[in-house]
Order: sequence, then C-alpha cells, then structure tokens
Amino acid sequence: MKKFYLSIFLLTCVFIFNSCNSDLELNKITNQNLPFKLTLIDLKLEKLSIPVGSEKHMRLIEWLNKNNVGWKSSVASYHAKLCVSQKNFNLLYNPGSEGVVTNFIDHKKISRQYSKKIKKGELDFLNEFE
Repeated sequence: MKKFYLSIFLLTCVFIFNSCNSDLELNKITNQNLPFKLTLIDLKLEKLSIPVGSEKHMRLIEWLNKNNVGWKSSVASYHAKLCVSQKNFNLLYNPGSEGVVTNFIDHKKISRQYSKKIKKGELDFLNEFE
C-alpha cells in the first residue's frame, strides 16, 4: 500500500512540475536576421514568406522578445490555422484565439513544446494581408 501512495505522490509531483510556468528565450531560439515562413492551414496549405525588415517581421520579432515568460510545458497535440516557422522552430496560432503554442528543438537536440495564454487576437496581425 505504501508503494501505491508513493507512486501517486510521485505522479502528482511530475504533473505539478510539468504544469509550472517556464521562461523561454525565444530570441535565442529563432534567428531574427532570417525570414520566417508563414503557413496558412485552411482548406489548402498556403506558404508565404515573412521577409526580414517587413512590418510583419518586425512585429513578430517584437512579440517574441516581449513574450519570454508565462509559458507552460505541453504534451498535447494542437491544430492551428497559422504556423510561423524557421528551421527547428514553430509558432502555432488560431486567429482570434487567446492562446499560442510553440515547439522547437533545443540546443541539446530535445524537442520541446509550450503553450501560453495571450490577449484575444494579439497575434492576428499574422493573418492580415494587403
């Protein structure tokens, strides 16, 4: 019986540890001097570039630099209508939503995934086109 309670305790500790907030240095995970790829996932896949120096690129870099805290480790799978990517980095977002997900491969070659609650529509600029 002691083993059972110990197992429950350890499992609870693992869940608590995994749900703690994490700080991510997204500016070190991405290369701010390279363009990003924007994939629109709807009825078809549409891949666009976010060129360096464009307004969208500058706003994205600013958002990444300002959003290093409040991320929670996540093992869930997510579906998004927008995916911003660069090498081993992805940012998943649904326009009008209150959440964003990032996944990347860290410097130790370990795949990581985190989610964060944001203001509703905070990243909607990614879905704005001229």
